[in-house]
Amino acid sequence: MNFAFLIELAWKSALCAGLTLLVLSLLRGRSAAERSRLAHAGLLVVLLLPLSLLLVPAFDVAAPNPVAAVMAAPVAEPAADAAPAADAQPIAAPGLDADLVAGLLLGVPALLLALTTLLAVFRLHRLRARSNVLVDAVWLSALAAMQSRYGFKHGTALLVSTELASPISWGVMRPVILLDRRAVDKASEAEAVIAHELAHVARLDWAKLLMGRAATALFWFNPLVWILAARCHELREEAADDAVLRSDVARADYAELLIGVARHENRGLLLAANGVAPARGSLKRRVMRVLDPTQSRVPARLGWTIACAAGALLVNAPLAAFTIVGDATERAPATPQPPAVSRAVAEALIRASRDGDVVALRQLLDTGASADAEVRGEGSPLIAAARAGQAEAAVLLLARGADIDRPVQGDGNPLIAAAAAGRLDMVRLLVARGADIETMTASDENALMQASLRGRADVVRYLIAEGADVNSRSGARTPLVMARMGGHPDIERILREAGAGP
Repeated sequence: MNFAFLIELAWKSALCAGLTLLVLSLLRGRSAAERSRLAHAGLLVVLLLPLSLLLVPAFDVAAPNPVAAVMAAPVAEPAADAAPAADAQPIAAPGLDADLVAGLLLGVPALLLALTTLLAVFRLHRLRARSNVLVDAVWLSALAAMQSRYGFKHGTALLVSTELASPISWGVMRPVILLDRRAVDKASEAEAVIAHELAHVARLDWAKLLMGRAATALFWFNPLVWILAARCHELREEAADDAVLRSDVARADYAELLIGVARHENRGLLLAANGVAPARGSLKRRVMRVLDPTQSRVPARLGWTIACAAGALLVNAPLAAFTIVGDATERAPATPQPPAVSRAVAEALIRASRDGDVVALRQLLDTGASADAEVRGEGSPLIAAARAGQAEAAVLLLARGADIDRPVQGDGNPLIAAAAAGRLDMVRLLVARGADIETMTASDENALMQASLRGRADVVRYLIAEGADVNSRSGARTPLVMARMGGHPDIERILREAGAGP
């Protein structure tokens, strides 16, 4: 964890949550069920952002000049000849690790919020253990009828408790509807209450509720995420209301039920459950919706769900990959473009380099073909030779002027390609010829990161011995992170022994 990663999480989560809220406002004419699917797709994108930032290859974009100037501005240092004040005393800099501070800044509030949710879930289990099975014929009949209507293949526990103010429901695999004594006495409301709570169960709303809690815990610092999570909660309740009305419950009767139970609202934060009772601030809105005959109440169809999932994927991947850097040359050094050559000639150069066909390679270079010709997806001749471990071809290309550090988008550069392929002899050759160990390329990081990702222990040891920075960073990626992503604990151990952390 580092401050750069924290800042990246902040602006990307804000962008995603804000975009979702904007689209929801533009689709006010859609039903609550449809907008709920859209809202939760956006919330899921936000929740998956930290993982996506680690797994999706980075695509670096240089900041606009004024922004880049600020990002790259050096810290002013006092003049060398400036005399210190006579009474000035040296002050020891506090030994705080910036990454540790960033981790604590994000993690401590997130942990406290997560613990609150865990306590709420624990309370639900305690409530269930102290509750009694409801045997009232009217309520059991309503439950059976609604389960048949929703097509449930499994039963739902129907319990009664003296510790509640109004009905609630929770659970996914073993769902529970828990009623209070006051609700049980109003048998006329049984069908509406059961329909509402079973709608939550059928739509897996408890899992969505926990997803919202997880998102607000992780992104506690982002008000837009809190607003989106609250909007998701509102839409879940509205969609459940619509499900009740589709079951032929009269609008006026259901509005009267909402008004009645609103006086007995449960403390939702301490319960982590869905409930029919409106929150104090939502009663008017929900009653107005229930009584409005023009509201669309259609359920979310499969096509709409697929569209929301596809939209979430299309937003998540580019958003995770997109990274603003202060100076693009830090990541992909600008080099002169090679003379234009036909694709056929470039492919022939790359093929000869990969195969180690020095005779054909020399003939192509003698005709004037550039040693730095490139083909996107295949790299350059030197990258191909490095990846295949063709030392003789690499020496010839370097002698003919090939740029030893030249990157090709998506293919890294020669040293990165050799490190990723585990070609230790080629890595030694390129370093001996002056290759820059720390060169960072867009989406391919640097040689140490690629070697760590692919488990090339001998290459990792050699690069560290040659002075490679074990804490080099590309967005949220470091050699240690890459080793974890690749599942190489031996590489993690090598890096930690060399000082990688935290």
